[in-house]
Amino acid sequence: MIHISEGMISAPVCASGYAGAAVLCSWSLAKIKKEDISKVSLTGAAFFISSLIHFKFGPTSVHLTFIGLIGIVLGIKSVPAIVAGLFFQAVMFQHGGISTLGLNTIVFSGPALISGELFSLTVKRFKRHKFALSIFSGLIGGFGVLSAGIALIIVLMISNTEYIGLAYTFSVLNVALELIEGFVTGIFVNRALGVKPELVFSEHNRG
Repeated sequence: MIHISEGMISAPVCASGYAGAAVLCSWSLAKIKKEDISKVSLTGAAFFISSLIHFKFGPTSVHLTFIGLIGIVLGIKSVPAIVAGLFFQAVMFQHGGISTLGLNTIVFSGPALISGELFSLTVKRFKRHKFALSIFSGLIGGFGVLSAGIALIIVLMISNTEYIGLAYTFSVLNVALELIEGFVTGIFVNRALGVKPELVFSEHNRG
C-alpha cells in the first residue's frame, strides 16, 4: 500500500487530516477496555512489521498492510493500532511522514473500520459456515487495500493534482497486494475459526 510522504500535501489538508484522525482515534480509544490492550498492541506490531516487506517508488512506498485483517480482528478498536504502526514506520523507515500522519491514519483506518463492519455483517449471516466466512474474509482483506487506494486518490485530488497520475499508477500496482492480502486474510480467519474462534468473533458478536 502507498503512504502519503512529506511534502506531497498542502499544509491545510495535513491539518485537516490531523483533526479527522484525532476524532477517529478518540472514538476508538473510548471503546478499548483494559483486557483489549494486549490484542491491540500485538495487532499494531503486526501492522508495523508488515512494512518490512516493501518497495520504494519515487516519493512513495508500497508494502503489505493487512488493513482488512486488522478490521476483522479489532473492529472499531483498529485506529490506535494503526496510528502507532504508522508513527514508527514514519520515524524508523521514512514510510509516510509526521506532517502527513493524520492523513495516513484516515486513509488506513477508514478502510479497516469499514472492513470490520463488513465482517460483522458476514458473521450475522454465515457464523456457522466456516468456509463461507473464510471466503468472505479473503474478499474483505482485498477490499481493505482497494478502498485505501481509493481514499488516497481522493486525498490527492483535493490537495495536489500533480500526484493524481502517480496515485492511479499505484492503484493498479495494488492489485497484486489485494490478491496477496486477501489470500492471507482468508487463510488466517480459516485457521482462527478452527483453533480460537473468539479471535475473530469477539468484536462482532452483536446478537
